[in-house]
Amino acid sequence: MDAEPIRRFQTLRWPLSLFILLLGLSAWAWVVKPDFLFGASEHPEQQRFAQPAGKPVALTDAFTSFEAEAAVVTRLQGAELAYERSRTRRPVSAEYPPRDLTTLTVPEYRHLGVEGELRLLFFNDRLFEVHFVPREVERYAEGLARTYPGLDRDPNGRAEWVQGSLRIASNVELARSAVGRTLDTQPYVLWQDLSLVRLRDEWDARFGALPTPILED
Repeated sequence: MDAEPIRRFQTLRWPLSLFILLLGLSAWAWVVKPDFLFGASEHPEQQRFAQPAGKPVALTDAFTSFEAEAAVVTRLQGAELAYERSRTRRPVSAEYPPRDLTTLTVPEYRHLGVEGELRLLFFNDRLFEVHFVPREVERYAEGLARTYPGLDRDPNGRAEWVQGSLRIASNVELARSAVGRTLDTQPYVLWQDLSLVRLRDEWDARFGALPTPILED
């Protein structure tokens, strides 16, 4: 019997076995563990942060927390209210979940009969804060006191009221005081959904120190 084919087979046996082993591992990684080959395509908490779920709360006027930006824009356009849009976000990565902060600013908005600037803040396409800056602080302070009688100010003229996930805060009384006028304090009142505020703060605490670029548009 010719020994040459046997020697050739023995020479090729180990490379062939290694090739078959690697082929098997590749097939396993492709079907069972694709991240083994390509790395994770998204962060394990992608869904929790990208599409946060919760019970909406009424903020002010017709605005409700957890509303998507598109729905709010449709309402503003229907009311013929001009607005400006700013956005900061992190590029998609498996190292951290999404963080997309969008602000819609309405320069001319009327609240409680007073003109001012309205800002609507979104975290990952969920409305979480409405911020209003009135232009007539005296008249606005009177309307705010009638609408929110439980919004009691502290000795410094600041006020806060929390019920469930809803937080209302204001410095209107400080702004209308002699000290506030001397300091040229800008009055404001804001409405927040604390469940979304906490989620944003959690992202910042856990992932904010990562050296990732911030995109603006």
